[in-house]
Order: sequence, then C-alpha cells, then structure tokens
Amino acid sequence: MEPLDLFTLDTRSGVRLSYLAEGAANIVYRPILPPASPSTEADFDFPVAQSDGETPATPPPTETPTLTADPRLEGKLIRLRKDLSTTVPVTESWAHFHNVVSPLFLDNQLVSPTLFHISRPVIHALNADLRAMERDGRRPAKRHGVYVDESEIYGTLVPDMSSDARSTSIEFKPKWLLQSPSAPAGSKRCRTCALRAMKARTSRNARDAGGFCPLNLVSGDRGKVSGVVEQLLASARFSDLDRLRVGDQLMRWLPKSLLLQRLTQLQDTLDPVGVLEADLEAQPFLTAMTLRDCTLFLKVRWPAPGISVC
Repeated sequence: MEPLDLFTLDTRSGVRLSYLAEGAANIVYRPILPPASPSTEADFDFPVAQSDGETPATPPPTETPTLTADPRLEGKLIRLRKDLSTTVPVTESWAHFHNVVSPLFLDNQLVSPTLFHISRPVIHALNADLRAMERDGRRPAKRHGVYVDESEIYGTLVPDMSSDARSTSIEFKPKWLLQSPSAPAGSKRCRTCALRAMKARTSRNARDAGGFCPLNLVSGDRGKVSGVVEQLLASARFSDLDRLRVGDQLMRWLPKSLLLQRLTQLQDTLDPVGVLEADLEAQPFLTAMTLRDCTLFLKVRWPAPGISVC
C-alpha cells in the first residue's frame, strides 16, 4: 500500500533535474529547486488599480506571498527506474525495503526511500536529455541505449549523502563479509577476491584487480582494517593532513561498527548453506543476496569529528 499525500513531480513544479549518476537499474538526479517568487494567486484578492490612481496596482512587498519549493525535496536526491526486464516496479521495491529490509536494522542505519509520483512528460524530457548526453559524449558509453521507464509513474526520494562543505562522503560495498558456504574447503580467497582475480585474469582494465578483501573489513585485526582504510581513501582528493584525519576516524569506527556486525550476522543466518544448496526463490536467501550487494555510505563530518553511517 502506498503512503498518502505523495509529492508529485510534474512540469508545473518548476523543479529541474540534474543528472548525477547511474547504475545498472536506476538513474539518480539532483533536484534543482526554483527560487522563491511571487505567487500569481497573491494578486487575486488585491484591489485593482482605479482610474484615479488611489489604489495601488500591486501589493507592497511585505504583503506579497512567495512560492517555495516542496520541503520534502530538501536534502534529497531523486532515483528513477530504468526500462529493463530485470528491474521491478518502484512500488514493489519500495514495499520490499519497508517490509523486509527495514525491520532488520535500526532506523539510523538506513537511507530510507520515500515514494513520489512523477508525470510522463517529465520522464519524456529526461530521456530526451539522456539521448542528447549520448550524442555529446557526456553519458558513459556502457549506459547508452537504456532510459528511464516511461510506463513508470513512481520514483523514490533518497537522502543526499554527497560530500559538502561540512562533511566528506565515502561510498563502498562491503560485499560478502563471510566466506561463502559454497567455497571449497581450504580456499585461499574469499568469494569476492576469487571473483575479482578471475575477472582480472581476462581483463585489460587494471581496476578489475583492485579492491579490498571484505573479510579484512570485519577481521578485528587493526593491520588488516588499516589496509582497507588505505584503499577506501586511495582515490579521494584529500590533503595529506585531511587524509590522516579521515583515516583516523575510520579506524576508530570500522573495528567496532554495529552495522557491519549486523550485516555479517544477517548474511550468515539468512543463507547458512550457500548458493549451491539454497532455495534460490526463498525470501531469506534473496534478502541475504541483497545484503551482499548493498552500498554503505560514511559521512565524516568537518570540523568536529564524527561519522554518520547509512
């Protein structure tokens, strides 16, 4: 069941959407809110100017109400579903999050999506922009040819976890935090590292060989965790001093993270037998696989130390 009083994004809202990023299933936009402006409705009850000039034609500035953007857009990004056979309707993914995933975690550990309506003319315009971006070379080549689903009438608002003047954001996927139950006895690599090594062997892209071992992330070994932190910050644009400060905060948080402990526990209890023996259509197994591919956002606040986690 959808919530009541949904925000509606249509061509009359005055909100412009700026392309931010995209993945395999969704495209993310940043809403550019319109500046406050006088309401045309503000003049309807104001006296019309008379021929003798005694009545002003427009109300004084203090009497002119202003139009403001819907507050539900403040601090939010907009996520829209791609038109692919592998994606599910937005209402289904929204309901799955709230009914299945959300009860497994604390509220402050999740980036909770909010459902909203979107009009088809807005989607048509966004897809036209995507095609223009392809022609101009502004859209990644591997994403060409796939657009926002024009039969979809919903999207989701998600909290904007981007870096800003007061914080820096670090985004990564913890992946499989335990050895796969299907791994052969005595395996030297975890499932993630084994897959990475296989891809690197046949790929010319050096990035395929990079990345940290998820088992190190939750090992409790400060030396191994330090190696993970170094890799997480490798591509970040920090001064040497800021890199040390952020790294220090991560080293304080990661080894005792209740969220990572919870993810590890759920991956274990929801799929104790592994993909070779599990019922591949069972809800616990599907949830375990979702949690093995979730994204973790860490916001390190400036200048006061602290980490917000989602």
